[in-house]
Amino acid sequence: MDDVLLAVWNNVDDYDSTKSSFKNWIAAITKYKAINYQRKHIKQLEKQVLLEPNTLETEQLVLEHDIESLLMQLNKEDRILFTRYYLEDQDMKSLEEDLNIPKSQIYNRLSRGRKKLRTLKDKFSEI
Repeated sequence: MDDVLLAVWNNVDDYDSTKSSFKNWIAAITKYKAINYQRKHIKQLEKQVLLEPNTLETEQLVLEHDIESLLMQLNKEDRILFTRYYLEDQDMKSLEEDLNIPKSQIYNRLSRGRKKLRTLKDKFSEI
């Protein structure tokens, strides 16, 4: 709104009362200001979309590396369990059958592993 009022103030000499009413002249200025803002916004979005894929790929690689380094702190069996349960999103029944481990033991291992990872995270946060 401020930009429209400023444009009216700066261009009041260009207003011609024989062509249209003052109200219509202000409406036309407002319309074209809105169109210009929309064009700028679209250009900014296009630039952002062009920049995002590289950023997203980099963030994903960093995240994968962080997850991998955390999982390396667990023993081999727990690492397999965490990978299959949390990353591959396998259900408990298939884990129980594939690994030949009772469901209660799977829950215990997951719980202990989360606790261990939480402790490691807290140690790294202190540093």
